[in-house]
Amino acid sequence: MRIPSKIDKLKVKDYIRFLEAERSRMDALDKANKLLSIVTGKSLDYIENLDLSTLDYLYKKLAVLRASKPSMKVKKVIWVKGKRFRLVKSEKHLNANQFVTWETFNDDPIRNYNKLASVIYLRSPLLKKAKFTSDGFTENVELLMEAKVGQVFGALFFCRRKLEKLKSDSQLYTKEAEMMIAEHMKVIHKVLADSGVNMDGITSLTAQQAEILFSKMN
Repeated sequence: MRIPSKIDKLKVKDYIRFLEAERSRMDALDKANKLLSIVTGKSLDYIENLDLSTLDYLYKKLAVLRASKPSMKVKKVIWVKGKRFRLVKSEKHLNANQFVTWETFNDDPIRNYNKLASVIYLRSPLLKKAKFTSDGFTENVELLMEAKVGQVFGALFFCRRKLEKLKSDSQLYTKEAEMMIAEHMKVIHKVLADSGVNMDGITSLTAQQAEILFSKMN
């Protein structure tokens, strides 16, 4: 039985299960056996019935794997099952549909690892422009389960950080814009009041009232 020495070598579908097992509340021995089952592809019963010598060897190999960290290298082009995928140029190049899809699955990134990858890695046949479509997304979700962690981890990590910052900045700008609008409205209401203009709303201004308002503001 082969056990990869690096997390990068795990397939995304196994990595999802691996992380869920790591974060579970199982005792140490049960967790180790579960992890061995995941990375070897053998059943849990099979693992538990191995002799102690074999288990000791496998536990040591597993310890090396668990101590490894995914590569942070961002890969612009990856191949999975003979299909070519290209990474979006940057988080700012995501369209509204992609962003909404990302936000839908970003609340539970571990279970949705392949779905998040499918938002930023688009099928890109040679000489054809990559496009994000609902049908393409569904197909890519299945394909990227077969990708290796080292192929997609770096891009996912940095994209999540950048999108969180972008969202935070957008919320800040929106708040600042709302404050500016509120200040402008105070000025407008003051000018209206000083001009004796009906305060029921700007939409009820007559041509004469509007002329008075703008002359005072200028």
